[in-house]
Amino acid sequence: MPLKTKNITIYKGEINKTEFENFCLNMVIAKRSIIRKQIHLIDDEFGKEMPDIKMK
Repeated sequence: MPLKTKNITIYKGEINKTEFENFCLNMVIAKRSIIRKQIHLIDDEFGKEMPDIKMK
């Protein structure tokens, strides 16, 4: 069963773990980090640092 999003469909085995981590996960983490820092400027309750996110 494919993983579907609005713009892309990924079939199991189509990309390997390293490619997914490099081209998807790391980009999302970087963008989320920017958002988290901006939220911290508005409200100190939110920490600047991102939690450690790893793939299984």
